[in-house]
Amino acid sequence: MKRPDPATQNVERNIERARSLFFQLADKYALKLEWDETSPVELAATLPQQPGLDWPLWLCLQNNDELWIVSRFFTFSWFPMNDAKVEAAIAEALDGILSGGLQLRCVYGSLGQSPCRVELETGAFDKGPSLASYGFGPIFFRFGGAEVILRNGHPTIKTGRAVKLPLP
Repeated sequence: MKRPDPATQNVERNIERARSLFFQLADKYALKLEWDETSPVELAATLPQQPGLDWPLWLCLQNNDELWIVSRFFTFSWFPMNDAKVEAAIAEALDGILSGGLQLRCVYGSLGQSPCRVELETGAFDKGPSLASYGFGPIFFRFGGAEVILRNGHPTIKTGRAVKLPLP
C-alpha cells in the first residue's frame, strides 16, 4: 500500500481551509461567491460587485500556501498559509474589507489615472495602521497630492486632484 504524500496532503488541507474561509465570509455578509475553475491556481473564487459589496474581489490560494485578495486596483497577499497568524491576518483583512471596518487609501501619482499605492488601513477615514499595501511604479510617480479613501458600504472620500478622477 502506497503511503500518502505529506506535501499533497498539506496542499489539500490548505485548499479546504481557504475554501472554508471564503465560504464563511461570503455567507456572513450574504454575498454570492462564484468559483473560478479556469484560473491556474489551486483555488479561486470571485465575489462580484453586488448589493453589500461596492467592487468585485477575486480570492485565491496559489503556490500551495499563498492567499490573495485582488481587485482591479490592488493586490494583497499573505503567506505561508500554514502559519496561524498569517491565516488570521487574511481573515481579518477580508472580513474588514467586506464589513467596511477597514479602509483602502488609494494614493494617486502625478501621472496617470489609477492608484499607484493602495494601503489597507484600520482607520475610519483617518490614517491608521496599515495591514497590507500594494504599490508600483517609480517613486517620483507617487507624488500627486491625490487620495481616494474607500470603505465598503460607505461614501467615498476624494482629496486633492482626485476630486476629478474616476473611482478605481
